Amino acid sequence: EHRHPAAADDCAAALRYLAAASDRFSAVHVAGASAGANLAIVTAAAAPRLGLTVASLFAVSPFVDPRGASASYAANGNCHIAAPSWLAASWDAYVGPGPEAKERALADWRVCPQTAVDTWRDAQDRPVAPPPTIIITDTADPLRDEGLATARSIRDAGCR
Repeated sequence: EHRHPAAADDCAAALRYLAAASDRFSAVHVAGASAGANLAIVTAAAAPRLGLTVASLFAVSPFVDPRGASASYAANGNCHIAAPSWLAASWDAYVGPGPEAKERALADWRVCPQTAVDTWRDAQDRPVAPPPTIIITDTADPLRDEGLATARSIRDAGCR
């Protein structure tokens, strides 16, 4: 895999392609699960910066916080879904190893859309509301708290 920002850049390129082919599509909706949910959120946030519109966002168990320090990690981390060591190794592969890389990631909306203060902006860096959004998580999910924090941040950003 390629490190950040390769995946976010690929998603932005796909969004630009869909916009260019808009005569064949009535709307663009983005969705994903786990790391794919992170990319769906990042893609929805990138759209206004590119002058594009995402009609809706659907995210299942968003994997959006490299710290791995939430209560749901502690309570559910040893379940069959994903072990904490695997989750940590995934973040290391994506943003680089070490605490400094994770701290940088927390401030970058293209990595951690729920913690970055500038996630929902347009091309002129003005705040914009996120698209209508559904986020699903589970009580036994290690990523539950990340999903809830993401839902709160999207709501607080003005999701309609």
